[in-house]
Amino acid sequence: MESSSIYNLVYRELEELPFTHTLQIKDMNKLNVYEKLSKIGSLKNHLIPFGEVQDEEKLIEFLNDHESIILKPILGSFAIGIIKIEKIDNRYYWYEEDKVHEYSLTQVKRICRQREIYGKYLMQKYMEFKSKNNNPTDIRLHMIKDKEDNNKWHVAKSYVRISHAGYKINTEIFSGGRGFSGSTMHLNRYVEQNMENNSEEIVKNILVLAQKIAVEFDQLHDGKIAEQALDLGLTLDGEVFIIEINVNRPGIYGYEFEIAKYMIPYAATLKL
Repeated sequence: MESSSIYNLVYRELEELPFTHTLQIKDMNKLNVYEKLSKIGSLKNHLIPFGEVQDEEKLIEFLNDHESIILKPILGSFAIGIIKIEKIDNRYYWYEEDKVHEYSLTQVKRICRQREIYGKYLMQKYMEFKSKNNNPTDIRLHMIKDKEDNNKWHVAKSYVRISHAGYKINTEIFSGGRGFSGSTMHLNRYVEQNMENNSEEIVKNILVLAQKIAVEFDQLHDGKIAEQALDLGLTLDGEVFIIEINVNRPGIYGYEFEIAKYMIPYAATLKL
């Protein structure tokens, strides 16, 4: 957050102290993160097809290829501003928050221009990560680097977020550190209840993938990352995909102690 005018004062006042995270916020936006992940060969099978919404042509081409897509603000947080567009025949269905509108292609183009979507949004193929009860889900794994081994990451917190309805994890106006409305469940319990077979193997695969993501992504940034909150999608067939990595503002609401018991020992190893 050093390049943010809101937080710059903190960096100036505490400039003689080491910081656990020194990368610039502009280098950690959603598009930049996903483009970097796409260069890691071992992770390609876990990436959701994506691209930048550069212009009308790119958007329509991507929509024709995938028929149902998600638009995300490149610099957004807490799932705010996410839009789903679904193409059925020659009609387009625009889902935003709790509303859906039916549009023509001309209307979609006009709205995107008016909303300044082009150049400011990331587009991803829409994939269903839902429970058996048809509720949207995602997996949050909050990773902290080991205090001694930079190639080892601790899972400080892992859980599944479950929304009650809709096409995404529901959010509410960010206040008091909370940006999610819905319920949560322990990862193991969720997998046991929703996967027909091999629940232990699926959980193991998720944790192995999380470790691989954390190590590879950190190495792309010369070992300067100490904390990552991974959002993963899990299909009912047990396939795991990377939704996004939260590095700028991972969020710790409700599990501050779990983060502190790993982060404080790590921070104590940094040299003044």
